Amino acid sequence: MNIRAIVVDDEPLARDELRFMLGQCDDIEVVGEARYAPEAQTLCDSERPDVAFLDLRMPGPDGVALAETLMSNHPELKVVIVSAHDEGALRAFEARVADYLLKPVRLERLRQAVERVRATEGSTTPERLDRIAVRRRDAYIVLELDDVVYFEVKDELVWAVTEADRFALD
Repeated sequence: MNIRAIVVDDEPLARDELRFMLGQCDDIEVVGEARYAPEAQTLCDSERPDVAFLDLRMPGPDGVALAETLMSNHPELKVVIVSAHDEGALRAFEARVADYLLKPVRLERLRQAVERVRATEGSTTPERLDRIAVRRRDAYIVLELDDVVYFEVKDELVWAVTEADRFALD
């Protein structure tokens, strides 16, 4: 079964490259492209895609804000953020996007994102939580939940404890 996709990026070359790469993936059909959030909303309403590949940084609402709006209006829609910047990853995963790809996108990594979308297709219930954002010094990192041995409360903070380290949670 084909997965219907839209590509949203204000840069024409970035849209062309992602469209080409999606063409290398099995059973995915790009049904439209948009440059900005209003175009993406109209396209999503008319084409009813299964997945939207959204650039993080574009004029107007950024990709995460657009993802939240699109998923609110279309609960069945899966979103993959595609960005040259990793600082939006935490916000994106908090918004429940399916995946976050860093540019330049590698074909194998794109295929993994498509498989993740395919695995959740037809499901409007959230997946099992498998990653959490934790603090390490002054930065946030993403920790695999399977690596956590236990959680503890100490000094009014919650700590995720792994075999090798402990991390503060907000």
